[in-house]
Amino acid sequence: MGVEQYNQKIIDLYHIYSKEFKPWLATVETKYQEFPAEILNELRAFTDHISRCYADGISDEGIERNIERAENHLSRATFDCVKTLVLAYFDDVANFEDTTKDVDLSLVQNGVFYVKYRQLKQKAEENVRRGKEVEKDDTIEDYRDVSFEHFQNAFNTYKLLGEHINKNLVHVDWARRKKNKKKAMLFFAWIGSAIISGIISVIFGPQVIELSKKLLEWIGII
Repeated sequence: MGVEQYNQKIIDLYHIYSKEFKPWLATVETKYQEFPAEILNELRAFTDHISRCYADGISDEGIERNIERAENHLSRATFDCVKTLVLAYFDDVANFEDTTKDVDLSLVQNGVFYVKYRQLKQKAEENVRRGKEVEKDDTIEDYRDVSFEHFQNAFNTYKLLGEHINKNLVHVDWARRKKNKKKAMLFFAWIGSAIISGIISVIFGPQVIELSKKLLEWIGII
């Protein structure tokens, strides 16, 4: 009968492409400034199967098969977008933790920041874990859709976590300065104790030196 009877199905696929896939792709492009290869490969396969529907002499079964395969590639491309964004936010959080490993985050906003930080991070990680588990379990009905939902929830949670971090960077920097100030005070206290020990050693001898060291240890200077 020809491809004309399948035009609506093809139009519906392009509506999905425009309304569902493109917003995810735009978010990936904003984050990475480029399109990851795996997403481009899925898009290439999607357009290839659509074009095959218009090949001369193709059967109705062939058209239906290519439409189904095009839909699968579009779904995988969308899924890859979400996974790519989840990985990007995961890397952002890992970088934040690396740059603040010497900062006591419990000091930020009197602990309020860190409580919410941990809650959001754990929720995101749990959704990623569930998404990976379901993705491999084809015994679950609509397992791909369920897995996608978990990864989408992970993305939304990581996005909230990123916003939470950015909103509190000033407070995090305050905690860092406080940590550095404490280190500086301890350093100068150590210098002072060294000078005092030197003076005592010259004037009073080893017994008083040992006594002074114990005193300094007791008050926490050395």
